[in-house]
Amino acid sequence: MIIKKVLILVLFFCCSCSVLKSRDKHEEMVTFVKQQKYDEAAKTVMDKDFYSVGSDLLKYLELGNIYYLKGEYKKSLDYFDQGFNLSKDLYTTSIKGKIIGALVNENYDVYYGLRYELSMLRFFNSLAHYRIYESGRFEDYEEFIKCEEDEEDDACVDGYKLQKISGQVLTDDEKRAHLEAALSMVREWDGFLKEQKQKDLGEPIYKDDLLARVYGAFLHEIEGTVEDRGIALNLYKSALEVLFKNYNIYPTFNIKYKDFQSDFDKLHEISEKDVKRKYVINTKAYRVVEEFLKAEIKRLEKGREKSNVKLVVKEGLITSKQVETVEFDLPIALILARVDGDQGVLDLLPKLLGGSKLKFEMPKVLEPLPAVPYLVKVYDDENKEVVSKDLLVINPLSDIAYQDFKRNEVSIKAKILAASAMKYAGAVASAYSIYKQNEKSTVGLISAVIAFKLSLSSIEESDRVDIRNWGILPGNIFASSFTLKKGDYKIKIFGGEGNKKVIFQDKIKVEDEIKIFDININQK
Repeated sequence: MIIKKVLILVLFFCCSCSVLKSRDKHEEMVTFVKQQKYDEAAKTVMDKDFYSVGSDLLKYLELGNIYYLKGEYKKSLDYFDQGFNLSKDLYTTSIKGKIIGALVNENYDVYYGLRYELSMLRFFNSLAHYRIYESGRFEDYEEFIKCEEDEEDDACVDGYKLQKISGQVLTDDEKRAHLEAALSMVREWDGFLKEQKQKDLGEPIYKDDLLARVYGAFLHEIEGTVEDRGIALNLYKSALEVLFKNYNIYPTFNIKYKDFQSDFDKLHEISEKDVKRKYVINTKAYRVVEEFLKAEIKRLEKGREKSNVKLVVKEGLITSKQVETVEFDLPIALILARVDGDQGVLDLLPKLLGGSKLKFEMPKVLEPLPAVPYLVKVYDDENKEVVSKDLLVINPLSDIAYQDFKRNEVSIKAKILAASAMKYAGAVASAYSIYKQNEKSTVGLISAVIAFKLSLSSIEESDRVDIRNWGILPGNIFASSFTLKKGDYKIKIFGGEGNKKVIFQDKIKVEDEIKIFDININQK
């Protein structure tokens, strides 16, 4: 029995060290991404200490995102494909993961991905297909591979070396296949969202996606058939409905978002006019999106000139999960229940605790500031301003992540508190049994205190809270659409107070055909 307890303690300590190393590695990866050191970020994800147990999906998401940011779209797509296929398979629970999770904590359970993460997986998968279609080639890239154990090569650093992979120019049919794959993923994305809506009818949570509608409309306009233009029109129309019904729960869009959330299950019984009057004070971000969608609907209904420049702008990094340490007093009733109501344990408690309180970890997500529309301006080759428009906030991902956490915060914390309380009560009961067996002698007291302190250490080390998440998702996603004549232009995006500071600028080449310009800004 003693050997068994020692083995469990060793397991707890080892698992704790592993969790702390994983957190450090994840933070290191995020730092590398902020610094645009993408090779270093990828190498960090592939390290054995990067969430090694049950976290394959998370690794695929991070690696796909890293290589997308690096501009290696074929490699990015390979990882997103693996992540997508694995996410579909994860309906079958990993028995091994569940056993370890039960013994230690949820860090060793399978990571299934949060709902908005699985939604964004479909977006990035589709976008990677589109970028390959647009470029018409698979890029040359380098891939980290493990060195052989006995391999002597100067290129081997920390057990890895870079291997060069040659690119490939695609035929028109191959390019077309990637556009079709991008559209196919959008359709699959729509099916995924419909399934989520059925699961949580009447609840104010993320279950539909404005980005899926607008980005999907962009792709269908690129496809360009009469049928596809009709689909794009319907997507813009459904986006208006999603904006009102599902995005008024976020502070980015609605000043009275808390009222909208609290009475969400009743709103279907109230007229839209009364909902707007009582529960909605729209922000500028909401009005910009609404105006954009109405303009796109009007343009397509009247068969006006196509809007050939589409912008998708990914900004910042999503608000991350963090850890906070919480103190609490031992639950006396629970302890007495464990020792059959023996009041003698109350005399022992002060000697065990020494006046200190117990500590354990809780997850925390910081509330983000509401997203604010940026201003985009475009200048022709004579430096004349030809476009000035607000970028619409199409997905406030940090808002979504925060609301997702807040919805489950009470139950998560209650579960952690209950589990910790049981463990601490058990530790007191074990110490008390030692104390009683030695007839309350000094040796018995010392033995009880030592046993309790060892138990405390093992509990604190094993109770590391699970804060795994897709850490390099953008904080917000913006979009816009406008028409330009064929030619070379300079694009500038303005932010800061009064949208006066240039936060991004680049040259773009506009052709007659519709094109999505994908921009990443402000990762720092």
